[in-house]
Amino acid sequence: MDSEMKNEQQFNTWLRRMFRESGTKAIIQRIENTTSNGVPDILAILPNQILLIESKFQTRKLRPEQASFQIKTNETIRGSVNKCFTLSAYPKTKRFVVLEFDSLSITEEGIVTENQWSFSLDKEGFNQFLNTL
Repeated sequence: MDSEMKNEQQFNTWLRRMFRESGTKAIIQRIENTTSNGVPDILAILPNQILLIESKFQTRKLRPEQASFQIKTNETIRGSVNKCFTLSAYPKTKRFVVLEFDSLSITEEGIVTENQWSFSLDKEGFNQFLNTL
């Protein structure tokens, strides 16, 4: 199923299923696009952590307001276990990439981050991702 993903909506469904199947107690809520420009797509509430997730499909490119929201959020919650990041699915290569933006992401070349990790786009990769949080 994972390599058959065709769009961001299917990636979001996969993420919700992976949270559920991981055994981690979690509330996963899609955030409506009408909330505000730049607000991430998914709110994940875990027992000891809150995650704000911007999901992307076959791209890592953020709109300026998405990057700005993540940078401001991560600077505000610096040092806490809470996180705001982007998850990008790449079903053809069977992986997903985690990108975390902060004030160091603002460069002369634009918004770029060196804070990125790659995991296999399967249950094992998702559990590895959870363990890195």
